[in-house]
Amino acid sequence: MNDHAPLIVFNTLSAANAAVAHVNENSVSGSFVAHVTASDADSGVNARVTCVLADSELAGAFELVPRPHQLQEADYQLMTSRRRSVLIDREARWRFNVTVSCSDRGRPHPLTSHKSLTVYVVDSNDNRPAFTAPVCTPSITVPQPRVRVRVHSAGLHTFHHCPAA
Repeated sequence: MNDHAPLIVFNTLSAANAAVAHVNENSVSGSFVAHVTASDADSGVNARVTCVLADSELAGAFELVPRPHQLQEADYQLMTSRRRSVLIDREARWRFNVTVSCSDRGRPHPLTSHKSLTVYVVDSNDNRPAFTAPVCTPSITVPQPRVRVRVHSAGLHTFHHCPAA
């Protein structure tokens, strides 16, 4: 009987069974993002599970690579793309939502589970600072102070001076 859908678990460098991972921008191709396992409580063929990336929006930025010698549970690594033409650039995109779909081989109808992982791109200091204009002229508005000066002369005359703005 096939009455259990696969259970998907993500383990990242941040935490076990996490929903968040981090990857450095411009990381080398094939960098580790998360360990993905999927298991099914059914038995026999009904418990055999395979997983795929479900998102077409990822545009080849990530790959789900099966690990060898899978026995009872599906065992994968989520990695950055191994194609050199695909770079993860934080200035272009700062977050990815990666959805993994896992299906069992149950009969009469296979069951499928989906689980999402948010992958944040960590910024690197890879861009020089740039001014928006070739010349910048600062402008500071300060209230005009009023100064009152009293001057006494020997002739007993008093002068008041307040500078004009």
